Amino acid sequence: MKKLVVFLFCIVAILLVQHLGSDKNVQSALLLYNIEALADDEHVAITQCFGKGSVDCPKSHRKVEYVFGGYSLEGYIRLLPLLLLISCGTKQVEYPDNVFFYSQFPQEKELKGEIIELDSIFFRYPFRVRVEGDKVIVMDLHGIDYYAHLFQYPSFRYLSSFGRRGDSPVEMLSIENIRFYNHNIWTLDANKRELIRLGFSSSDDLLLRDEVVTLGEDILRPLDFAIYNDTSFIIPDYSGDSRLCWVNRNGISMSKIGTIPSVKKESITKCPSSFSASMAKLS
Repeated sequence: MKKLVVFLFCIVAILLVQHLGSDKNVQSALLLYNIEALADDEHVAITQCFGKGSVDCPKSHRKVEYVFGGYSLEGYIRLLPLLLLISCGTKQVEYPDNVFFYSQFPQEKELKGEIIELDSIFFRYPFRVRVEGDKVIVMDLHGIDYYAHLFQYPSFRYLSSFGRRGDSPVEMLSIENIRFYNHNIWTLDANKRELIRLGFSSSDDLLLRDEVVTLGEDILRPLDFAIYNDTSFIIPDYSGDSRLCWVNRNGISMSKIGTIPSVKKESITKCPSSFSASMAKLS
């Protein structure tokens, strides 16, 4: 019954549009076309593209079923029956039972921020922020003296700085990332190829250097790391044959995962050796 009502409505609409379009204007259609053609450029402007098909739409550059264009209002009136037929003949999309439609999100959450002015530390390039419990660490990639700073959370009261910049054995040449793990701090110095563990002092406001893991030469340019467990780390592999490599607590690569597919395996296997040879030559 519903489809019959919709069909009758479409028929009545088509007849009404055709009746309105049959009235002749006082001025001839040829005169109107000439006037509009002189006012526009030489090409007929494409105004609308409808449907999905095999016709190229000059306006959106996609495949459509109909392309409409022209000058006269009479042409638009004659196109209305066709558009009504297209809309009436469109099939309703059926969705599975587990698909639900709604006009609003069932649950909304709002994120609000607060600006905290810090006058105790001068940051040149604040990069990463790590929060764990009542401690927060802010990295400064281009710090003048230190690469990272420790604050109390959430007040952001300054506690201390660590990762002193320099080339001595207890200093750092760079800092790539920081990880909290078992009430310790791990950080990566890619230029020195070192993973450094720092522990909190008895006053809980200083970080002391407790352990250094020197990474093996077979690990090419370590730029990030993740702590897998107490005895191993995960480091991105940039040798070209895998995605990740497992590294033990002694800095030795144990295994690799995520093989990169390639039809030229010989060139890939030669890349690490050639890279190491070139680095040795430069040094």
